[in-house]
Amino acid sequence: MIEPILKLLRGPLDTFEKVEVGVALYRAPGRALSTMELARVSGLEPEHVLRGIAELRQAKLANEVGELVRLTLRTSDEPAFHALVEQYTRDRSALAHAMSEAARDKIRSMAAHAFAEAFEAGRKKDGDG
Repeated sequence: MIEPILKLLRGPLDTFEKVEVGVALYRAPGRALSTMELARVSGLEPEHVLRGIAELRQAKLANEVGELVRLTLRTSDEPAFHALVEQYTRDRSALAHAMSEAARDKIRSMAAHAFAEAFEAGRKKDGDG
């Protein structure tokens, strides 16, 4: 998997809902669809679509204009997003695998950080810090 795609999957597109909604919007005419159209096109339940939209808005990759949700990519993100959509079209399982690896790495990092904080707190409590 190419690095720009991995960067998206480790950052703004780090959930299944964001990927599905983002890909559907990227493929749509004018890169905009209604929530109901997004549910139909993506095959996601409406509540999952709404979660994906909210997460894309928070990541500043989408906004709502009237009843439409519009994908809002920075010019610098366009090539990586295009590559992600091509990969999605060719082999969705490769994206799922990459997302699983990214999630695993994130969990490991969080666990290591929590362990380090607990260790440091224990040292301070024992008077060693």
